[in-house]
Amino acid sequence: MRQLVIGILGSLLFWFHANATEQSPSSANDQGLKASAARARSGVLKVECLGQNGANSSAILSAVAIDDDGDLLTVGLGAPGDRRLCVWDCDGKRHDAQWVGADEESGLTLLKVKPGTVTAMPVADSKPEVGSMVIVVGNPLGLSHSVSFGNISGLDRTVNFSGSTGRRLIQFTAPIHPGDSGGLLADSQGRMVGIIRTA
Repeated sequence: MRQLVIGILGSLLFWFHANATEQSPSSANDQGLKASAARARSGVLKVECLGQNGANSSAILSAVAIDDDGDLLTVGLGAPGDRRLCVWDCDGKRHDAQWVGADEESGLTLLKVKPGTVTAMPVADSKPEVGSMVIVVGNPLGLSHSVSFGNISGLDRTVNFSGSTGRRLIQFTAPIHPGDSGGLLADSQGRMVGIIRTA
């Protein structure tokens, strides 16, 4: 399985994840990383696509709040039709969401919630370097707002997937699972460096 991250540093970048094991933060900076992880979790949402009766979830993804106007980015979510979109924040509060549109090549999907209901993620002001620590927040297998740590292990990768090509990819080591697509890749300060895509 290949996982991708779409970076947002002025323009959209694609980043690649290679399967690896999770690395634990050292005790020396444990408190700082806990604070950064909490900051990162605050801007991540669990996305559910519900049937007409609201009982059965047909899709579980992650999304990232990108501004204070209620705009969210996820990856790979098609138009819901008559299904209902809901997002859950890290405090367990549910918010109704609207599907706005999607980019076919990147898979990026824009959702909308009521302004002021979610916390926008700050964006990192520089591209990470090989070896730098990253924080991943997503909803693996539906487990809400899970946090894992890894490192950047490669830069400028190119990968072909699903009939399109991802360029300027960055390889990282944190584990990714179904449900993490649309989740957050953050730096060690909890600032956004990318959005995960699972392919």
